[in-house]
Formats: sequence, C-alpha cells, structure tokens
Amino acid sequence: MRMVKRIIPANGRRALKLLADSTEGCTETLLLAHGVAAEIISALVRTGLARATTGTMMAGGRLVDVTRLRITDAGRQAWAVRTRPGRRAASNRASSN
Repeated sequence: MRMVKRIIPANGRRALKLLADSTEGCTETLLLAHGVAAEIISALVRTGLARATTGTMMAGGRLVDVTRLRITDAGRQAWAVRTRPGRRAASNRASSN
C-alpha cells in the first residue's frame, strides 16, 4: 500500500489536537468557536483524518441537532508526524535566532 503524504495547515493540526484530546470528540460548533474554518473541518473529514456523525443533545432544556467529530487512526498518525525528516520545527528555528 502506498502512503499518501498530507500537508495539514496549522489550524487543521490544532483541530486534530482538539479531537485527539477529547475521548468523545468535539462538536462542529466547538471547533468553529476555536477558530477552525469550516473548510478545514470538511477537509479533515474528506481526507479521512476525522469522522463526522450527527445526533442530538440537550442544550438550554431543548434537543438540538449537532455534528460531532472524532479523530480517526489516520488522523492520529498525521498528528504524530510533527515535521518532515531533516527539518526543524518552526519553534526551534525561532529560538535558534
């Protein structure tokens, strides 16, 4: 099987981190509130890095429809690859100047 290299923008990596840190996943609304663009959310789902499910939850005494996202195994692997081989992370470059 051929491995496909994915380039994930910074806010996409932040979204994956939020999803990875939550055992129940996050609602789409929560990700949007954290500044993750809707285009990034849909790209994570489209590329298989996250999975979206719809359901209902109680909010303010009412049932509301929500979309909940969870990280996939592929998303965890993508999150684990922090930098390309032979390259330093941006934070390391900044501290060496």
